[in-house]
Amino acid sequence: MVSINPSCVVGPALCGKGYASGEILGKFMKGHMGKGARTAWPLVEVSAVASAHLNAVKVAEASGKRFILQNTTLYENDIARCLHAEFSHEWSVLDGLDDSGKG
Repeated sequence: MVSINPSCVVGPALCGKGYASGEILGKFMKGHMGKGARTAWPLVEVSAVASAHLNAVKVAEASGKRFILQNTTLYENDIARCLHAEFSHEWSVLDGLDDSGKG
């Protein structure tokens, strides 16, 4: 058995709604998170999680091991800025933030 432990998974979802990482990103998009917070979030791309699961089956040496998956770490206000840059035509989570990222 191989244990795959991803951090907060980001990227396109095949399941639509109702998955934990999507709910977190939804909170950013609705402005409930990311306004000046200095909380750091470990993130991993969904394709890296898929590759890790595939390798867990293909690589014999992975048997009996645990793997923590993380690509990067971003602060909440940086996540909000990234989402705003991509989706600003739909919503704004940065209202009230100054250039330092603090409200």
